[in-house]
Amino acid sequence: IAVHGEAKREVVPDIFPLELTLKETSRDAAATQDKVEGLAKSILSIADKMQVRGDDVDVSNLDISPEYEWDDQTDKQIFQGNTYERTIKIRFHSLPRLNDFISALPKSDALRIQTKQFETSQAGELRRELLDSAIADARRTAEIMSSGVGRKLGAAQNISNTGLNITYSRSLD
Repeated sequence: IAVHGEAKREVVPDIFPLELTLKETSRDAAATQDKVEGLAKSILSIADKMQVRGDDVDVSNLDISPEYEWDDQTDKQIFQGNTYERTIKIRFHSLPRLNDFISALPKSDALRIQTKQFETSQAGELRRELLDSAIADARRTAEIMSSGVGRKLGAAQNISNTGLNITYSRSLD
């Protein structure tokens, strides 16, 4: 008998991740870097004023890369400038605080704001509990199937937490 178990639980998220991408392309390297770094300082200042914990803030290294555009007329790449990019990730522990933070952000064409999938801080513990429940569900299903054909459930021959791909017959068509 091959069976699988199921377990589900609905949870209320308590971690609200936000990703801020600061990105600007220009031929004026100093001005562009100042703009991106000034924006980063402003964002981190807002986080500090809102008392966001340090371990809930992650600031990437500054990434600088050349930007080119293809010119069909001359059949050449034309240098557009350098792109300066930095990412700031911040985790909030309440939705209203996330909303307040977004409202306080400076307006800038160099700022991209993206909320990430909401999470629960209890994910590891919940996965273990759900695995136990899924195993119990699979065992109940196996016992019902074996008793349905007049047999007793024996020892497990194979246990896996990935789906089985068993083909019992094939069509010659």
